[in-house]
Amino acid sequence: MIAAVPFTVVLAGGHASLLQRTSIGGFYEVQARSLMHLRWNVPTNSIAFEAIVHDGKQFMYYGPWPSILRMPLLAVTDRFDGRLTQISMLLAFAVAMTALVSLVLHVRDLVLGDAPVTRAERATVAAFVVLVGAGSSLVFLASRAFVYHEAELWGASLALAAFAAILRFVGAPSPGRAVSAGGLTTLAFLTRASVGAGPVVALGLLLVASATARSRAWVGVPGSVSRRALVVPLGLALAVPVLLYAYVNWAKFGSFYSLPLDQQIFTQMNAARRAALAANGGSLFGLEFLPTTVVQYFRPDAIRPWQLFPWVTFPPAATVIGDVRFDTVDLASSLPASMPALMVLAGVGLVRVVRPRTPGDVASPARVRALVLGATAGSLVTLTIGYVAQRYLSDFLPATILLATVGVFVLVRWSTRRAGASRGPLVVVWGGLAALLVFSAWVNFGLAELYQRQLGGAGITNADLRGFSAFQYDLVRTLPGGRPPYVVRGAHLPRPLARGSVFIVGDCATTYLSDGHAWRALETGTAGGGYRLRVRFPATRGALRQPLVVRGAEPSGQFVGVRLLGGGRVQFGYSSPETGARWIDGPAIPAASGREHDVSITLDTELGLVVVVLDDVYALEVLAAVPPARPVTLGRTDIGGPVTPTFTGDITRLPPQTSLCRSLLAAGA
Repeated sequence: MIAAVPFTVVLAGGHASLLQRTSIGGFYEVQARSLMHLRWNVPTNSIAFEAIVHDGKQFMYYGPWPSILRMPLLAVTDRFDGRLTQISMLLAFAVAMTALVSLVLHVRDLVLGDAPVTRAERATVAAFVVLVGAGSSLVFLASRAFVYHEAELWGASLALAAFAAILRFVGAPSPGRAVSAGGLTTLAFLTRASVGAGPVVALGLLLVASATARSRAWVGVPGSVSRRALVVPLGLALAVPVLLYAYVNWAKFGSFYSLPLDQQIFTQMNAARRAALAANGGSLFGLEFLPTTVVQYFRPDAIRPWQLFPWVTFPPAATVIGDVRFDTVDLASSLPASMPALMVLAGVGLVRVVRPRTPGDVASPARVRALVLGATAGSLVTLTIGYVAQRYLSDFLPATILLATVGVFVLVRWSTRRAGASRGPLVVVWGGLAALLVFSAWVNFGLAELYQRQLGGAGITNADLRGFSAFQYDLVRTLPGGRPPYVVRGAHLPRPLARGSVFIVGDCATTYLSDGHAWRALETGTAGGGYRLRVRFPATRGALRQPLVVRGAEPSGQFVGVRLLGGGRVQFGYSSPETGARWIDGPAIPAASGREHDVSITLDTELGLVVVVLDDVYALEVLAAVPPARPVTLGRTDIGGPVTPTFTGDITRLPPQTSLCRSLLAAGA
């Protein structure tokens, strides 16, 4: 429960609900409804650019388990469509923690035998469970409730559960335990093939090792367990996930194991993806990526201090080693830098797992060997992907946790044997691990917050972006001598500065934040083309758009208008000479007539961007050359144009929002 606190705080994202409608968060519901109609293909355009088009139909390449999980609820209501991702992720976290406790109980017996449980051991195990739940990349996965992180979280959680089930089966084979091991392995493999391949490989190794008594002893199978008790159950537990995965992939893409990324809609839209596929023989997997990914994911310095909350940040982008073309090199830390406590424990556990059993041992963790080898094999797949991202660290969690669990009990045994000796080494070891635990928890929480509120791309709303930046600088001002760092001021926006830099244009005309590659507006004043309105839409509907903001003079201008669709829906659009005088419309979105709504309209000259936000929901985003400010009218047009003369609802202009900029200037920025 303690470990669940930071996870849930990050997952909620500053809101009071875990039923939020999130960006790219409803894919599994779409797949579930298709499965309820006994088909694998999904409706056209229902999963946007992630769809793979095969034989004229669109398919989702993510595994079916999270969709199957939703089906009982979706069978009785559509009220929660697109809003179940956070609940699903919280459930996956609970599965991971339950699997961890099962591993702890079984690994303890393998390392300590029947030694009595002490109070110190109880405290140590409790701290270890907190470390895994709050000081690992599980917390980072909570930073974004969308399909990518949900798949990663379920994959790692189910892999841990499968390893725990396999461990139970090997210790005392039975039909029920074989079904549990095979079933959980199947779910893991059908959710995320890379990390799910870990228990599949482990089952295969155990099946091979069952051939002789010597090989069974090497993987820790008790001497009382016969070959006959292992072969058939292990064979079935291995065959089911392999065959089911092949069937699902064949039913979707006409091949047993390959993924036709060249047929993905995103590939057709994105030149960088096409170039990466062309440079790597049509695949994003290859051994040529190993030097880059191994260095990035295992380097000890992949974290940077930061003068703003949370006082740590991601390192610079990974350096590509060799003449290879990656699809994406995203923000990423590393296992030693972000999870040092787990890595130290895993190192201790590795030494114990590979060491042969000696006559003085009361127990042996050799039973974990096949599991560790399988988990390592699964993580090796991730190292061959031409894509670097922080979320992929979760693929390494099963192997790390298996070894770290052994390491915890090795240290417990060492501490027990030192009873009565000098306490100095005990204080150094356990004090150091406690410090690393706190550091691991803070780093993972901090990176999750940064990614969720500031650096995670288009899914972050302007309100969240501005609110987090304001909180960071408010915190600076409360510290003695606090002067806002990373703030630059000028007449025009330069090329993007270092990640986290803030740039103020003029006298708070616009305030921008750089993610190292692009600028995003934090605040836009009137001089920067920002208009904050309180709008009451009329109940009527019509084909013509009505004016909200009109800039310009005869004979042409820029128009931000709204079309009243009826049924409590509106559609915003933009037209100007720069768009060929045609309308570029956003999606139809809910807006109750007769009720006041906050509408933020930005015509950003510096970025060439037109944005409309309705009650914190993006309603329109258009890349277009925006001329400098011209005469402006609200709710009417004095120059004619492709809109009705006036807006038939009510418009109230609100003061520009420049409080963050003013506070930065007042603090000496």
